Amino acid sequence: MENAIKILMVDDQYENLLALEGILESPMYRLVTATSGEEALKQVLKDDFAVILLDVRMPGLNGYETAKIIRSRGKSRHTPIIFITANHQDTEQVHKGYALGAIDYIFKPVDPETLRYKISGFVNLYKHQEQLEIMVQQRTQELLLANERLQREVKQHKQTEEELRKSEGRFRIFFEKSQIGIILLSPEGGLLESNPAFQKMIGYTDEELKRMVFTEFTHPEYIEKNIELYQKLLEGEIEYYEIKKRYLSKCGKLIWGHLTVFSTRDINAKIEFVIAFVQDITEKKILEEEMVRFDRLNMVGEMAAGISHEVRNPMTTVRGFLQMLQGKDDCSRYKDYFTLMIQELDRANSIITEFLSIGRNTPSNLEKQNINFIVNSLKPLLQADAFGQGKYVQVETNKVPDLLLDSKEIRQIILNLCRNGLEAMTSGGRLIIRTYLENRKVVLTVQDEGEGIRSEVMEKLGTPFFTTKANGTGLGLSICYSIAARHNAVISIDTSANGTTFYVKFNCN
Repeated sequence: MENAIKILMVDDQYENLLALEGILESPMYRLVTATSGEEALKQVLKDDFAVILLDVRMPGLNGYETAKIIRSRGKSRHTPIIFITANHQDTEQVHKGYALGAIDYIFKPVDPETLRYKISGFVNLYKHQEQLEIMVQQRTQELLLANERLQREVKQHKQTEEELRKSEGRFRIFFEKSQIGIILLSPEGGLLESNPAFQKMIGYTDEELKRMVFTEFTHPEYIEKNIELYQKLLEGEIEYYEIKKRYLSKCGKLIWGHLTVFSTRDINAKIEFVIAFVQDITEKKILEEEMVRFDRLNMVGEMAAGISHEVRNPMTTVRGFLQMLQGKDDCSRYKDYFTLMIQELDRANSIITEFLSIGRNTPSNLEKQNINFIVNSLKPLLQADAFGQGKYVQVETNKVPDLLLDSKEIRQIILNLCRNGLEAMTSGGRLIIRTYLENRKVVLTVQDEGEGIRSEVMEKLGTPFFTTKANGTGLGLSICYSIAARHNAVISIDTSANGTTFYVKFNCN
C-alpha cells in the first residue's frame, strides 16, 4: 500500500522476524526487516519509520549500540525504539536501554495482543505527528507566501512613497520657482498657500494671504462673476474655469491676471483643495489697449488728413471776408461780433491742427538731446501756472542718457499731462515731475494728488474727442499717445484714490 506506515523490525534470528511479521501483518503497515545493527542503520538512512522494534542481543552491533547511533542522527533522533529482550530480570540493562532513548521494552516470549496495542499506539502517534508536520509545513508555506506578499507590498509601498516624494519634490520646485502665480485655496475660498511669484505680484506676504479670502484682492467689478464660477467648480458643474480679471495689490495698484482654476478631489469625490494659476498679463493688456488706441488714432489721423484741406479752404475765405467787413465803417457796430467769429474760426483751425498732429506717423524734427533740459525749461512756466491755482509743482530729475527727441512734441506731452494733473487736484495739491533710468528705459512721470480716475473712464482715455471737462476738446491725451508712439515710447497709468501717475517710457536705443 502506497501510504502504508513503515515499521522497522531488527533481529538476528530470522524465525523471530517471521513471528513478528505474523503478529503485525496489516494492510496499514509496511514491515521492513533487518538481521543486524548495520543493516538496520542502512534502512534508517533510507526511510523514516513510525517505530523500530530492536533486539538487544545481536552479533556485531548489539541493540544498545545500534540505538545510540540511530539517536545520534538528526532525522531519526525522535523515532520511537522498542527493545525486545529475553532477559526481563536484568534491571541494569533495562535502565541502560531507557538511557539510550528506548520508549519501551517487550520481553520474550512476545505477547501478540500487547505488541499490537503498543505498535498501534505508536502508529497513531506517528500519524498525528505527520499531520502536525503537514500542517506546520502548510502553515509555514502560507507564512512564507504571506511574507513574500508583505515584502512585495512593503517594496511597492516604498516605491510609491519614493515616487510620491519625488513628485512632491518636483511640484515644490515648480511651485516655488514658477514665474506664474500659484495659490492653493480651501473650498470656502481662503488661501492655504501661495508661491513667491504670486506674493510678488500682489504685494502681500504668505502669512498675510493666509488670513484672506480671494475676494479681498479681487477688483469689485469681477467678484460676482468669480464667485459664480467658483461655486460651479465646487458643485462639479465644471471641471475648471478661466477668466481674465483685475486684482488689487496691497499698494492699491491694479493688476491684470489670466486666472485658471481647477479642483482636486479625494477617492470619495470630496474636494481637498482648489488650485489656481495666475499669469500677470498687465503689460500685455496695456499693449492691447495701446494697439486699440493707435488704431483709433490712425483712423482719426486719416480722416483729419482727408478733410482738413477741404475744411480749411472755405474757413480761410470766410475769415478773410470777416476781416474785410470788420474794417468797414458802416459795419463798425458789429465789430465785436466779427471779432468773436474770427476767434472761433481760429479755434476751429487750431483743433484741425491738433487733429493733423494725431495722424502724423513720424516726428518732424528729431535731435539728440536730454529730456531733463526740456523738463527744466518748462519748470518756471508750470510753477507759475500752479501758483495761480494755489497748487505746487515739484521737479525731480535724475541723470539719464540723451535721446532722439522732437523738443516741441515732448514739451507738448509734458504740458498736457501737467495741466491735466493740476486740473485734477484741489487747492494745496502737489504735482511731482520725475525723470529716471529703469531697465534701460528713460522714464518721465507726472504724479498728481487728485481723486484718481474711475475705471469706466480709464478704458476710454486717449480716445479722440472723449473728455470729462466742460470745455475740453478731448484731443489732449490723444495727442500725447500719438507723440509717444512716434518716439517709440509707451504711456501707462497707475491710479488710485490717492492720485494718478502717468508714466512715459522711452527706449534708450
